Order: sequence, then C-alpha cells, then structure tokens
Amino acid sequence: MSVPTIRYPLPSLLLAALLAATAWRGSSFLARTWSKAIVSARRSAFGQEYPASDRPMAVDEVLIKKVLILQAPLDATKKPGGAKAETLRRRSLALVYDVWPDSAAPTHYRIGTAERAFGWVARDVALPWDTRLVVRPTASLLLLSDSPTSAPGTSVPAFKDVPLPVLAWNADAVEIAVWDRDRPWSKIDKRGWLKVDAFGPSSLGVLLTQEELSDALRRALDPKTNPPIAPKAERLRSVLGLPISDPLLSPESVETARADLPSFIFGDATNAVADRPALLARINAQSTPDAAWDSTRLWFVPLNALP
Repeated sequence: MSVPTIRYPLPSLLLAALLAATAWRGSSFLARTWSKAIVSARRSAFGQEYPASDRPMAVDEVLIKKVLILQAPLDATKKPGGAKAETLRRRSLALVYDVWPDSAAPTHYRIGTAERAFGWVARDVALPWDTRLVVRPTASLLLLSDSPTSAPGTSVPAFKDVPLPVLAWNADAVEIAVWDRDRPWSKIDKRGWLKVDAFGPSSLGVLLTQEELSDALRRALDPKTNPPIAPKAERLRSVLGLPISDPLLSPESVETARADLPSFIFGDATNAVADRPALLARINAQSTPDAAWDSTRLWFVPLNALP
C-alpha cells in the first residue's frame, strides 16, 4: 500500500518555510529576508537599482565628501555608464551624493552642488579630495609607499613647487596624487603614501582663492576683527574650503572635525611663522596662482601661516 502524496502549492510551502525560519531566528531575520526579496524582485522587474540620495555624503557635520573634476566638458550620466543626464561645461570641486558600487572601491561617483545632483561620473575623471590640503614638494623626486605602513619603494618625479592634493591620511602619513608631467591638475601619474616627516612644515598647506587669501590677510593684520569663537576655527575653515561668508565653526564643530582630520593640521605653536601678515601679504601680491583650472585660481598657503 503506497503512501498518498500530499500536494501543497509552492507559495504555501515557501510561506511555511519562512515562518519556521522566523520562529527559529527571530523577527529581524524576517525583516532582512523580506527586504532582500523586495530588492531582488524590483531588480528583476526594473533592472539594477542605484542609490539616489537627496543630499551630499558627509563624514561628519562639517566634512563633506568631494571630488575634483579633471576634465571638461564631461557628460554626467543617469546611472553608472548609462545615458547622458547633462553635460558639465566647467571643471570644479563637486560634492559627492553617492558612490558605486561601494565606498571601499568606487568606480563611479554621483556628483553635484549643494543645491542638486548632476549625475554619475567615472572614477578616472574624478579625484576624491575632501579638503583643500596639499603638499608642495621642494625636491624633484618623491619616495612613495604603497600603504601608510610600508617602506618607501617608488621614486616618482614631481614638479618642484607644484601642489599635490592630499587624498587620505593617518597619524604620520598622507596619500597624495602626483600629476602627470604634461597635464598637471588634469591627469594623475601615480597615487602613493608619503611620511609627514619627509617634508618640512612649510610644505604642507592649503589652496585658497584670492578672496579667501585677502580675508586671511585682513584677519592676520587685525586679529580683533571678528575673532574666532573656537581655537583653530579659522584654520579649519581654510582646510575645509568653507565659504568665508559662513559663520566660523563652533567649538563643538571644531572638536568633531578634529576626530576626522589628521592631528598635524592643527600644528604646533613652535612651527608658526614669525611674521604671518608679511608672508600672507607676499602671497597675496603674487600674480601667478599655484593651481588653476578653467576660471579657478588658487594660491598655496602653508598651514603654519594660518591662525
């Protein structure tokens, strides 16, 4: 005598299995499984989903993710590698809204301004650069490492006195981008790590616009004019490239930023420039900028010349 076959519709069996798993592993398992099922179903019906944040990515309340657009005109796309959304006519420091496929190894950035996002651009035309920090070499060769902890292994030619963007950092090293000799500020030759003690205090600095430089000079000449409400607030504003029309950062914001930025930014008083106003005045009088693209003109100011 054969045992009769018990037939259940497949959806009923799936539901029973899901309820059994929920009873075993809890409601959080059900929530995760249901969420994954919805995403999988939407991908099957509508294709790959991409992030579409309505505000730029932030490291903290004052440090916003940015990239330097290396080429223009440039088509920003509706999705990574997709159809054109709009054409970017000018190079700029753009805010990052989203990355793809992940933050660890992005191939594309969704960029825009504080007001709106433009679209997606590829990693090879967008240099991650969250601050205005640069290293200005005083030698024609740099000894770079592949990681912040490895020994220097690569000798790379560099333009003497041409600023190199600081991309990342730890307590005693910075990752920099070295420009292609024929296309500075447009094409990267190599990225690598450089020990902070490999260059002097005057080689580490920021890039300021003429307006920002004039404001720094005015404050240096008359420190009592609009004094900062927190120590190092002026220096931090220059490092982050915040508009001079914005109010200076509060003590709480400065402390928040300190946790996410390298300690050498805030410096040692013993390295301060003896005559800060005189140095800033000399830089302000230079007609040739240290960095330029499209209509952007920037001048190098050593960190130890900032208050």
